[in-house]
Amino acid sequence: MNPTSPSKKIIVLTGSGGQLSQSIIKLWSSHPISATHTLLPFSKSQLDITDSKSISLNLPNQKVDVLINTAAYTDVNGAESNQEICYNANCLGPTHLSKWAKNQNANLLQVSTDFVFDGNISTPYDVCATPNPINMYGLTKRKGELNVMKELPQNSSILRTSALYSSNGKNFVNTMLELMSTRDQLSVIDDQIISPTSSNSLASVSLSITEKLIEGAAKKIYHWNDGGILSWYDFAIEIQKEGLSLGLLTRRIPIKKVSSSDYKSVAQRPAYSVMDRRETLADFACPEESWQKQLSIVLKGKTENNARSPNDGL
Repeated sequence: MNPTSPSKKIIVLTGSGGQLSQSIIKLWSSHPISATHTLLPFSKSQLDITDSKSISLNLPNQKVDVLINTAAYTDVNGAESNQEICYNANCLGPTHLSKWAKNQNANLLQVSTDFVFDGNISTPYDVCATPNPINMYGLTKRKGELNVMKELPQNSSILRTSALYSSNGKNFVNTMLELMSTRDQLSVIDDQIISPTSSNSLASVSLSITEKLIEGAAKKIYHWNDGGILSWYDFAIEIQKEGLSLGLLTRRIPIKKVSSSDYKSVAQRPAYSVMDRRETLADFACPEESWQKQLSIVLKGKTENNARSPNDGL
């Protein structure tokens, strides 16, 4: 945990071991907000957001300006059989953080998901669209949103994102690269339409919204993705293309299109979960790279990590 400067206010970051938090930490020192604020990251072992006592005991009792809550239960299938754990992380935790922030006169940025929508439309969801989650993960995230807005009507923002990935951790990109390296062929769903999001671009937007919260000028809800409208199959094809180009893959394998009905999933998933990001683009100087370029940047990061020698340290 980073020591805090006596002259700076504090940005608390929960879920520091996750993809988004790791990207925020990496970006922090080069972002203008670091000149006036200290970033204080907390891992799950350091801060249990589902326990109000843990929050009271571990968070600083003064100088916190914003809490960025990236902590969540994100196993969509697992949520169906672990409903209490999912509820505690995605709904109860944000509620505890909101109440703490309210008492401390602090702000909260709550990271949420495209799965708050049912997917029954074919045009991007704008921020005013009515949520209607169709699985336990989406339901608990939506309840978390509502509780945050109820507790902090003037001092919170919701940032929804979709199909998040990074160079590390468990995500679709890393899973595909592993399977493409070990299997002779793959079948990937072609009738669920998504918009992939790099944790790098989401980290940049997260810090921009954090600045707006500090200024008291943030809107209630923002949507962010990397601008694509494609299927999981399309995404897999691009992952293979870039993986081969960068040397992360050594051979091309056949990738077959399949429908959702051919793929056994415990949780129902939206057929269309693209969100309209135009308001976010209008409000901030957002990353401008296409979704393909963002993927390339992330995969280049993997090649750089692979090239490091053991003497390079952690």
